[in-house]
Amino acid sequence: MADGLKDYGEEYFQRRSTDDLANVSTWTIGIFNDNTDALTDSSDIGAITSEPGNTNYSRQTVQASNITFSQSGGDVEWSAPDVTFDLTDNSSSNDFTHWFVVISYQSNVVGSDGSATDHLIITGSLSDTYTGSSTGNLQVSDISGSLT
Repeated sequence: MADGLKDYGEEYFQRRSTDDLANVSTWTIGIFNDNTDALTDSSDIGAITSEPGNTNYSRQTVQASNITFSQSGGDVEWSAPDVTFDLTDNSSSNDFTHWFVVISYQSNVVGSDGSATDHLIITGSLSDTYTGSSTGNLQVSDISGSLT
């Protein structure tokens, strides 16, 4: 069950809605292969082991102020701006099937952090499966979802 809000994401959004947490200015986005990692609702960022390991790849940051919201079919949906991952020096044939969002905050419900820590908030499927050794630069334009 890779797609959807994770336990840490549920805590973050519920606590943020009551001003129990400070607002964040950025979201950090990466890619991985859920066929390898098989994430669950309780997974955190450490469960992702298939993120690209090449030297040019890095997680991408988007400004939270650039996340857009709309309503569709009775659900409020969000959408992040396009991000591009550099996979040009990825010599492996690893496949990438999903994206993820990380937000740094201090968990005191799901976890018991002593300070702000990166947590896995939400994940979703890429529109296609991409093979790292043949991708080059991978532009991802479908990082969106709803909290339902």
